[in-house]
Amino acid sequence: MEPEVVARTLDDAVRSLGGERRPGQTRMAQAIARALADGRHLLVQAGTGTGKSLGYLVPALLHAVHESEPVIVATATLVLQRQIMSRDLPAAAKAAQRELPRAPVAALLKGRGNYICRHKLTGAYGADEDDEILFSRVQASHRPISELAQEVQRLTEWAAETETGDRDDFPGGATPRAWRHVSVTAQQCVGQKCPLAESCFAELARVAASRADLVVTNHAMLAVHADRGGALPPYGALVVDEAHQLTQSLTSALTGTLTPSAVRAAARSARRLKVGDEGLAAAATLMDDAARLLSAALTSQLASSGGPGWTGSAVRPADAAGPPAAPGLTGTAGMDRLPGPAARGPAVPALTAEVTTAGLLKRLPQGLPPELAAAVEMTGAATRDMVSQVTSLRKESAAQQQSVQAALGEIIDLCARLAAPGDATPAEAAAKAPPGPRGAVGAGPAESAAGRPSRPAPGVSAPPGPTQVPGAGPAESAADRPSRPAPGMSAPPEALGSPGDVVAEPPGHRAIQPGDNAASEDRENSEAGAPEGAGVPRRRDVIWVASDAADEPSANAAPLDVSAAIACGLLAEASGVFTSATLALGGRMDSAAAAAGLAPGGWDGLDVGSPFNYPRQGILYVAADLPEPGRGADHRAAQHARLRELIGASGGGALGLFTSFAAAQTAADALRDEFDFPILLQGDKAISALVEEFIADPDACLFGVNTLWQGVDAPGRTCRLVTIDRLAFPRPDDPIYSARAEAASRAGRSGFMAVSAPRAALMLAQGAGRLIRSASDKGVVAVLDSRLATKRYREFLMAALPPMWRTRDTATVLAALRRLAAS
Repeated sequence: MEPEVVARTLDDAVRSLGGERRPGQTRMAQAIARALADGRHLLVQAGTGTGKSLGYLVPALLHAVHESEPVIVATATLVLQRQIMSRDLPAAAKAAQRELPRAPVAALLKGRGNYICRHKLTGAYGADEDDEILFSRVQASHRPISELAQEVQRLTEWAAETETGDRDDFPGGATPRAWRHVSVTAQQCVGQKCPLAESCFAELARVAASRADLVVTNHAMLAVHADRGGALPPYGALVVDEAHQLTQSLTSALTGTLTPSAVRAAARSARRLKVGDEGLAAAATLMDDAARLLSAALTSQLASSGGPGWTGSAVRPADAAGPPAAPGLTGTAGMDRLPGPAARGPAVPALTAEVTTAGLLKRLPQGLPPELAAAVEMTGAATRDMVSQVTSLRKESAAQQQSVQAALGEIIDLCARLAAPGDATPAEAAAKAPPGPRGAVGAGPAESAAGRPSRPAPGVSAPPGPTQVPGAGPAESAADRPSRPAPGMSAPPEALGSPGDVVAEPPGHRAIQPGDNAASEDRENSEAGAPEGAGVPRRRDVIWVASDAADEPSANAAPLDVSAAIACGLLAEASGVFTSATLALGGRMDSAAAAAGLAPGGWDGLDVGSPFNYPRQGILYVAADLPEPGRGADHRAAQHARLRELIGASGGGALGLFTSFAAAQTAADALRDEFDFPILLQGDKAISALVEEFIADPDACLFGVNTLWQGVDAPGRTCRLVTIDRLAFPRPDDPIYSARAEAASRAGRSGFMAVSAPRAALMLAQGAGRLIRSASDKGVVAVLDSRLATKRYREFLMAALPPMWRTRDTATVLAALRRLAAS
């Protein structure tokens, strides 16, 4: 598509929404059009105010229809999804139609859990654990006896009226608990076996998506498709908005948690399939025994202080030398009933019921210790036995059986992942890896990538050998899929930094200059210790044990790296466009490209800047005179005093961003008595209500963590001061970040600069981005962490920030805030 056509179409779409041409938006759209036409991967950094949505929707629609090649557009949040579908996409489609032989067709696609399940409303999935819900359904003439039952009844009535069944379309919204009673997960769905398949809301959405030129979805759906395939219709190009969140989205989606309560719940659900069945009852008892053994082993592991990865403190048993066993719990409970290795496994030491492990976490880089490994093995064996019992039942209730098998399959898959070697070193992982595939006996084989067209995308960095796909069904791994080696494929997924190529620099924008660290990839590849011709080992998981505030212990597994999932699962047959306001961390896009599995020479980078005049609109103030964080009460008192000065000078209107809730709460408590305007604290109300209150009162302040760093859009006088309490480096005890940093160190690079510094730069840029949201906004970003002025890595972090006017002089900033407050 000619650049003039792209620019003309974009202008039409922008005008229809009452906007004006923005040079950065036009350059972005034209660059995306070129990348899609050439089959190249493109990373585009577009600052706030660029208008990214129209910048990629226009070229995507033109390309999809002109080339008959469907395009997927994925956002990080459902909120942005709705904005695109309701506002930007209609304008872009109408403008594009003038340049195309027909009107483009677009569709919205979400996971099955976002749609009402008609089959479940008939009671096909059996009784819910809430008896009141069942009562309200069966005896509809009776008044529901609870708010939950009333909400489910409203949802049931709405299902007969709605055309979409989409949760977001339900008037007033639905609570998570009520929605669970009218929806199913993808694993629970019986698919084409469902008698209501032809009227299924989820199936209708999938059919519409398969016929569309452009499909709007979210990162969660990308994760499902990358993991198992089949979640998205065939496509030739992928556009990822809010791409800085993609790695975290996939990591979260591919993280599994095994708890004793989940094992017990699955056993109860299976037992209810046929009350009185001796085989089910015996298998359920065995699963309950396994759950007790798992709880004991997890608690023992958490309570044993010391050692690498351990954090927090535990209340030790009263008699550490030899505590009595808790009632009904012995170290080998149920093992005598298991065949094979589980019966021969080492016993788990008995524990007293008084052991407290709430809030503890321990990473296990070498994999599970023997006691916990035996408990996990028993859990897997007991669950497989239950699967055998469930599958032997008559198919009188396929939906109920499918739901139970899905829960059992997840447990089996997690046990298999947890039993694999840890992330300590690739050589150790290869030495400890059991022979054969790490299969999972679940509800049945998932859809694989077999049958997809083999059109490898150039520039994808992916492992040439097998990569295990967790949860993919019985003994299925990526090794079972057809090999699609892309040209230039080189780095294994553990290589956390892959350079791209240098692009020419047209007038008016900045080209990104990637570096070259291919040598580290070779070192990591050779370190893997794989046999000749076998490729790299299967994907490694980070494994850790933890307990929540309620003292529920868990075993957890998360992928050490997701770049292979992106490269093989999303880009193997498509070109990719990744865009965000924060991609060039440290002034380069290397880490963003590596996270997407892009190989050297296989991607282009473009920074189109922002239409805002940052030097005139914003001040970046670094409190260089404050004590460094971690200096205890002295640092906190000094920080609170500086906050008091800044907020007092601005007359409120401050968004306070903190790296911990304790810090946010302490600051709010210290300052609330100082000012007449409200200081709102995250957690006091729903986040949406707090943001609305913050926006409504121009002098109100809002303090909080996490969500507020990236999720607040408050243009105008409301937000004239953004304060950041400290640089948001990952916690030292974060199992995933620490494992990734160690992997980078083994590859010959700095774990801090490869993992921790990019994370801090991303959060700093996102936090600072809350200040200037429109061309008329003015204000101050105040970083109350002196390390941004003193440490060697400060320039790396600063390079990720908008070009605001910078100062370390407190008096200058206070004077500017007073002038702003008086204007």
